Amino acid sequence: MKALNLGNFSFVLVSVIGMGSIAISPAFAQSATVSNISEDVLSCMKKNTRSALGWVTYDGSTNGQIKVYATGVGQVGQVSYSLDANQAALNLTYVRGPATFSQIQGGLSETANKCKSGEYQ
Repeated sequence: MKALNLGNFSFVLVSVIGMGSIAISPAFAQSATVSNISEDVLSCMKKNTRSALGWVTYDGSTNGQIKVYATGVGQVGQVSYSLDANQAALNLTYVRGPATFSQIQGGLSETANKCKSGEYQ
């Protein structure tokens, strides 16, 4: 087993004989809501997308796709997102891995918290 840390994201990689390294991913669709996300917080999240080990991209303004990349590996995850401005909530739905939904959600939540606290602007 090998751990890959992508800034706010961590992935556990397992080696399978004859298949190289793969990450564990869920077998069913998942969704969640991140609370207290205003348009300003989402804007901040979109500005703070890079780390030494990878990055995320947002396709869309208040809804679209978020793709997660690891340096030297390529795309490791994708979720769809939709901001509900009236409820101040960011709705996330897992699209594909190999990163797990909880890993992606955790990284996005951590970035949102840093935006809300003023650590990121």
